[in-house]
Amino acid sequence: MFVVVRHTYIITKDHPNDDKSDNYTGTWKHYALICHSHAEAMAVAIHMLDEPMLKVNDLIRENAVEQLKENGYYQVGGESISIAECVNPSDLNIDEELEEEDDQEGREELIH
Repeated sequence: MFVVVRHTYIITKDHPNDDKSDNYTGTWKHYALICHSHAEAMAVAIHMLDEPMLKVNDLIRENAVEQLKENGYYQVGGESISIAECVNPSDLNIDEELEEEDDQEGREELIH
C-alpha cells in the first residue's frame, strides 16, 4: 500500500460573516490519501497538480510529473506532494517506547 501526502497552507478569514474584517489566519494542513498500488498513488499525485496552489504551466507540469516518478516528491514554494510506501508500525519496534510512555502517563496521573 502507498500513501500520497499533501502539505498545504490554508488561509481562512477569521470572521467570514463580517465584510469589514481583514483578519486572516494561515494554518499548515497535512493530508494523507491511502492508495492500493503505486500506479494509483501516481494517478492521485498527478491529479493534485491541478490544485490552485500547485497549478503551473505545461512545461513545469511535465517536470513535476517526472519528479514524482523519479523521486516520489514534488514541491513548489511551501506546497508539496509526496508518495510514500506504507509500513507496519510494529516493524519499527516501538512497543517498548509505548510501554514506557504508558508507565510515565500513569505516574503523572498519580502525582496530580
